[in-house]
Amino acid sequence: MRKIKTIQDYEFGPNLTVDHMILYQIISDEKFWSSVPAFSFLKTSSQEVVRRIVAGIVDSKTVTSCAGCSNVRPLLLPLLITFGQHLAQLREDSPKSIAELVLYLSERRGYRPRQITVYYKDSKGENRRVDV
Repeated sequence: MRKIKTIQDYEFGPNLTVDHMILYQIISDEKFWSSVPAFSFLKTSSQEVVRRIVAGIVDSKTVTSCAGCSNVRPLLLPLLITFGQHLAQLREDSPKSIAELVLYLSERRGYRPRQITVYYKDSKGENRRVDV
């Protein structure tokens, strides 16, 4: 039987900045939604964005020979902003949810990031940064 790991089982590694591509990897992983239930309110909209990205990549490959012609950032930016805003709130209100996110990311990366950073815009459109 596989031992369930805890955050203490991971060695510290480099910092991690969650940008739009890291967020894409996170929201594309079914395990994220069960591992970090505090973000479950984003699941439906995230699945729609992933569907649109995959469809866009398929379309761009059939229309052009350029595999990287599709820019996914505009599709992911609203999710990244919401993710950052919610993470900032969780940092204040829910240490358990922060611990679940850190464990999930540590499992995915194979190390415990020393710091996890998300850049986002607050409700007033001001640039913000949250570190956990």
